[in-house]
Amino acid sequence: SGEETYSPALYEALFSERKRQPTPNTDPDLVVLADERTPYSTLKSVMGSAARAGFVDLQLVVVEVD
Repeated sequence: SGEETYSPALYEALFSERKRQPTPNTDPDLVVLADERTPYSTLKSVMGSAARAGFVDLQLVVVEVD
């Protein structure tokens, strides 16, 4: 389904952080760090919340657990 998934609480925190950035007219970026055990539903919620909060350059970094 193409339905957007997001967390209202996370959205509010990210939106608040976005407003605090010193250069509001630039495209904000966000790096999401996760490991291979992170559920897809969690990543989808985090990425959806960030996009909804106005972050336009989203990068996902996945680390391998030893």
